[in-house]
Amino acid sequence: MSIKIHLIAFGLLCFLPAFVAAAVGGLDLAKRERGRVQEDLRRLVEGFSIAVDAEMAQLTKSMQALATSRALSDGDFEAFRSQAMQVAQDNDAAIALREPSGQHIFNTVIEPGTAPMPLTSDPVMRAADARAIATGQPVTSDLYVATGARRPFVSVVMPIVKDGKVAALLSIAATPERVTRQLRLGPLGQAGWLGAVVGTDNRVIARTRELDRFVGAPATGDLAAAIKASRAGVLPSVTLDGVAVLTGFRTGANGWTTIVAVPEAVLNEPVRRVTQLLTVAGLIVLLVTVTGGWIYGRFIGRELDTLAENARRMQRHTPLKPFKLSIREVATAQQALTQAGHNAEELLRELDHRVKNTLSVVQAIAARTVSDPGEKRTMSGRVAALTRAHEALSQARWEGVALDRLLRGILDDAGLGATMGGPALTLSPRATTSLAQVVQELADNARSHGALTVPEGRVDVTWTLVGDAVELTWVEKNGPAVPDTFKPGFGLKVAELCVVRQLNGVLAIRPATTGWTVVMTIPLRSPLGVAATLA
Repeated sequence: MSIKIHLIAFGLLCFLPAFVAAAVGGLDLAKRERGRVQEDLRRLVEGFSIAVDAEMAQLTKSMQALATSRALSDGDFEAFRSQAMQVAQDNDAAIALREPSGQHIFNTVIEPGTAPMPLTSDPVMRAADARAIATGQPVTSDLYVATGARRPFVSVVMPIVKDGKVAALLSIAATPERVTRQLRLGPLGQAGWLGAVVGTDNRVIARTRELDRFVGAPATGDLAAAIKASRAGVLPSVTLDGVAVLTGFRTGANGWTTIVAVPEAVLNEPVRRVTQLLTVAGLIVLLVTVTGGWIYGRFIGRELDTLAENARRMQRHTPLKPFKLSIREVATAQQALTQAGHNAEELLRELDHRVKNTLSVVQAIAARTVSDPGEKRTMSGRVAALTRAHEALSQARWEGVALDRLLRGILDDAGLGATMGGPALTLSPRATTSLAQVVQELADNARSHGALTVPEGRVDVTWTLVGDAVELTWVEKNGPAVPDTFKPGFGLKVAELCVVRQLNGVLAIRPATTGWTVVMTIPLRSPLGVAATLA
């Protein structure tokens, strides 16, 4: 079986459990979201029912207060009408005082003397009058059409009792729009939610959508049956305009039922979104898995075959060939690479041994060739620094050397008790040999011309990251002042060339009153390659 099939199968095995888990989690989330919407539905129904009851209770209190008027008890209807007009204006409503027979004594709509006072004839209003007379208590009517106005209203009817008998009926009429204003759906209304109020006869009193069209219409049969069976509940139903909804209802203190309905489309939206998202995501992941497995499998197969062949060519020291072939060659490739690795190790050890011998020979030749003690020490230090750098790289298998380790080794070899400090950095092989030469030249300069020419002199070496570069500072302290006429010698020029030419950096030499201060700024990356990385 090829590696392409292995990769595709592996991708599908990884994908399927994740997809199943995502599907289960997504559907559970959608279920909880639906439950949250249903809970919102119940809260809205309860809140709207309380608001409608409170609105009608406010009208009832207004009637109760007006019924205690002294002008009414004294029969001063002109004065009482003025008081009623004020109450009607405050409540944005119409008030009428009627005889038990329904004959209007006065109302706040018709000016006295301008037209005959009407007689209440609507059966809904007459039924409310009858209940008020029978109970002696305020009664809230269902929807009726006012005499003369030909408009729908609801009223609170207050019986006026005198000498133990109902002498008159005081009523205040409110429009369906007023009741509808208590059903504040806000953004939910724009999402399709519906609020409504039906009377004890199950006819629509208020509705947040198309009120003019449906005011007075009877509630649907299933909803009417549910209202008759219980004072509160939730059921699936269909609105008067044919929308499938989940309906919550609650019957208030005055017998009216407040209704809130959320479309099934809104309830099912979380499930629809999750299903759609899972379908699209599943198709995309499946396509990516199969395509990626196929393409990447071919790529890896060619590389593995070629890797095996190239390992053999490495043993033969022949040019490598372009990548091709398939997965069945993996075992052979691994064996070839292992053997090549052994050969490389042997070669590296041999090279390390020979370089050390060469440097030892160079140092011996220099010691016999140079007679001046100062020059001999300088030459010996330079070779020792290169040797130290090579040993450090060899121990690190030429993968990089820690900056603090390199500096400590070179400075200890030079006999300098310098203090050091800075972030952990790993030098590249190229930067290791170059910086070893620089530090050796600075140490030799300090012994010959700088702070280390006196017993109390010392050297501080610090480094820090400045943007994308490392700034290494060599500060000599407690040494003699550097003469203004002093010019950098060969060693300092070598140090500068190493920093500028080999590390693409900048070296600044600042003579001071206590010795030399040298600041090197070396970019971590440059066209010449990587100088250092964070450890």
